[in-house]
Amino acid sequence: MPAPSFTPLPEPLASELAQTINNPAWQAERQRLWDIHLEKSYSQFKRSDAKAIKHYYFTGELAPKHFGEVSVERLLTLYPIISPQSISYLLMVLPTLGIKRPSK
Repeated sequence: MPAPSFTPLPEPLASELAQTINNPAWQAERQRLWDIHLEKSYSQFKRSDAKAIKHYYFTGELAPKHFGEVSVERLLTLYPIISPQSISYLLMVLPTLGIKRPSK
């Protein structure tokens, strides 16, 4: 099976993402939120899928083969940066990776 095509992050979003995910205070808060709110939610998933989702939550890096049970809406909320630019980018990229867009 050929690798899916991938649209790179626009430079402003890539720069903002790198700055955000490399901030130790942000990482600590993100870990706290994962531990309190999300770890239990994903404990029912296969271990590799839960690990990929956690990696996505912390880095924004997609591993689409692990997101079969995760809705696009959930992927949007788990992305490290919630902004009009990130949402627009994800809505453009997720379908190219085999992840279906929301119906609304």
